[in-house]
Amino acid sequence: MYEEIEKYLEDTITNQNTAWISQKERENIINFVLRLRQIGLITEAEHKKWQEQFEGMLGTSLSNICFSGRVKNALNGIGIQTYGQLRELLIHEVQHRSFFFIRNVGARGREEIVRAALKYNIVKWEELGSGYVERKDIQGWARLMEKIRGTKA
Repeated sequence: MYEEIEKYLEDTITNQNTAWISQKERENIINFVLRLRQIGLITEAEHKKWQEQFEGMLGTSLSNICFSGRVKNALNGIGIQTYGQLRELLIHEVQHRSFFFIRNVGARGREEIVRAALKYNIVKWEELGSGYVERKDIQGWARLMEKIRGTKA
């Protein structure tokens, strides 16, 4: 039984690292691992190890991405410093901040951010802007995605 649990968790981590899982799925997995600990199927040390692995990728610093100085400063200015924080901003508003109204980031800067997020598998194409509800934001995402799609080669 333990081997099956370990195989499932390893496969889930592999899936997370190759194709991002949603925030809800990640929370469900973390809760599942907690339940395994509570019923005694894994030890406290194993629980901590699995939880760190599931949370690790989203906590990765954006410093390894070569953003322009303007984009880097703008993201730092609004507190976006990790893959997880950037992912949240690209999917939906964060603390009432729209991706399209980041100070000192214009169309080229937004395109730079989205291209990097796609390149580093921070977000999937179909997730971009999926949680935005304001009409102006939805239109902005449509224009930006069309521009990126048109220039992909």
